Amino acid sequence: MAAYTIEQLKDQPIVIFTAAPEFNISQHLIAANHDAGKVISSQNQAVFYIQDLRQMRPPTMDELMFAADLLARSHNALYHHPQIRREITVTSNMALRMSLEGMNSEIFGNVDSLIVETLEEALEYARGER
Repeated sequence: MAAYTIEQLKDQPIVIFTAAPEFNISQHLIAANHDAGKVISSQNQAVFYIQDLRQMRPPTMDELMFAADLLARSHNALYHHPQIRREITVTSNMALRMSLEGMNSEIFGNVDSLIVETLEEALEYARGER
């Protein structure tokens, strides 16, 4: 089984990244970031980027710092992609929630993640904002 999937919903400006239980930030995030960026760049309109991280094992502090740097501060920072209308993360993990909230600061370019606990909430928000 793949460590992650990326799905562009048919006829909707929504791209969903789903981390499988075997997803490991230090092993898979660089490739996942690249793959998601390609899918998002291929869209003809801005999209809602939903990250479903409910199945992912709890990350370590080092993994959280690596992910924040890659996703918000690197040359190809996915969270600042011009085709992302809104980034939505699905998780109940407190460490992930706190990390995402902390990225809404100047050093990370004021990443304003919407954090929800279910995929249904994320989809409802994205569909209601179109």
